[in-house]
Amino acid sequence: YGRGQGAFLAKHARLRDSYATGRFFGRVRRHARRFVSVLRRERHVAWEDLASIAGLFSGAGEWLLRERRR
Repeated sequence: YGRGQGAFLAKHARLRDSYATGRFFGRVRRHARRFVSVLRRERHVAWEDLASIAGLFSGAGEWLLRERRR
């Protein structure tokens, strides 16, 4: 899910859509804050947030690399 969101938001950010750029970094910030706040209490929730962050960057990076090849 995160990879798809990352690719979608990277595509729109590449088109200079400042709203998409804000959403991308807003999602990363939200997941990072929750990761830190729940790490000691609910590890499974924390790891889900970490996976979401990784997915966002993975999807965005993959899309940008594929787009550059075109």
